[in-house]
Amino acid sequence: MDRGMPFSGAVERLLREGGNPMDGFWQSKRDMFGKVMFLLAVTKPGQRSLFSVCRPNTGLSFFEMDAEELRGKYKQVEAEQAKEGWTELYDLALHSCMHGVDCARGPACPVGRRITGCTVLSGSVVPIWGTLEKLLERHEGSLSKSDRSMRAVRAELENGKRLVGIRYPVHLIPEVSLLLETAQGLGDIFVNPRAYHKEPVSPINPKAVQKMLRPKTTLRDFFSKGKETTLFRSENLTQISSFTSPPPTNPSLNSLNCVLSNGA
Repeated sequence: MDRGMPFSGAVERLLREGGNPMDGFWQSKRDMFGKVMFLLAVTKPGQRSLFSVCRPNTGLSFFEMDAEELRGKYKQVEAEQAKEGWTELYDLALHSCMHGVDCARGPACPVGRRITGCTVLSGSVVPIWGTLEKLLERHEGSLSKSDRSMRAVRAELENGKRLVGIRYPVHLIPEVSLLLETAQGLGDIFVNPRAYHKEPVSPINPKAVQKMLRPKTTLRDFFSKGKETTLFRSENLTQISSFTSPPPTNPSLNSLNCVLSNGA
């Protein structure tokens, strides 16, 4: 997949989406790998200081850049000033990485190349979305920042057809296939929606509805107005008074108390 953006495409994007004073071409203040870098910054809709970024070698970036970072690393230039450097980076990235011809990894280095491999899962991916996300979380430590989340992509094939799907790390595809085969074998309805059937609606049970709508009984219901509890009925008052009356006095104990008091 060629993800690069020619200078003409960058100008078209700026004319179509630009409007903010900071929208335009920016040149790096410091060289990277011996080269001056260029990018196109366009304000994101509904934002004032957050920009989408396009580069000549990698096209539209997955990650935004805020105004503070943009001013700190780059300086704004006119389109004519950026044209030559932008075109040079675009052409060089077709056959080499950002590190240049002296890169230790040689042609195998994918960093900053225009041509890159992209694995796209197309078709009905919504039912297996959770499975795909869990697999990414399991391998998060070995994935690059751009591969740690699933993103919808649209690619145009050599025959002119367009392919829409989910970008996914290529080395995880065998594990995805194994998980899907296992889930289908177990009849997992989240992976294979055809593995279940819809039951007809059962008739309403009047008793169940009555029970559902019946107010819950609380302690207040036992002391509400118009209700008389067993404890306070008239025939029980004598029994209650017998429980609450003071115990009878013992004359001998009273005499002993008097003796003790006089002795004191």
